[in-house]
Amino acid sequence: IMASDCKVHEGMHAPEDYVVLEVIDPDTNEPTPPGERGYLTLTTFDRENIMIRYNLEDLVSVNPDPCTCGETHTRFYWHGRRQEIVNVKGKELLPVDVMVALNEIEELGDRPVEFQMERRGKTQDRLKVNLEYDPARVQDIGAFGAKIKNHFRNRLAVEIEPELVDTAVYRSTYKPMRVIDVPEE
Repeated sequence: IMASDCKVHEGMHAPEDYVVLEVIDPDTNEPTPPGERGYLTLTTFDRENIMIRYNLEDLVSVNPDPCTCGETHTRFYWHGRRQEIVNVKGKELLPVDVMVALNEIEELGDRPVEFQMERRGKTQDRLKVNLEYDPARVQDIGAFGAKIKNHFRNRLAVEIEPELVDTAVYRSTYKPMRVIDVPEE
């Protein structure tokens, strides 16, 4: 086990007597400061499974402060995988960033929000998000679209183009496809 959650859910606790977790900058391979995203690398002390600075290519951030549950080991937060990044005017967005912002919008309800981010090349001017919504919860679709745009502008500092659909977001049998590559126009 590389890490485990606790009852207060303030990050995953890493057993530092078994594994050393480092967060490194994907471009420089240098350690990142606490709170900044980077690649998760680990070094284990198990004789049967020794790994030295093994790069999982998971994007995480760490918090070295003690948890309110009383645990003192370093905590980390998983954000996603490098290949899921969508670059919008220099800002790197992951599906988790979009999910957190969408979950703050009341009209989307209390069920998990289904969405897909469209990636068009290496960078793009705005983020297109295909977003499922419940038509029964939205009276004015134009105002709802404007609310989403404004929320993303304030929350993530990006322009968004929401494509509101009732059930057309692709679902796989295992994991939802949160990022789809679309040819540049």
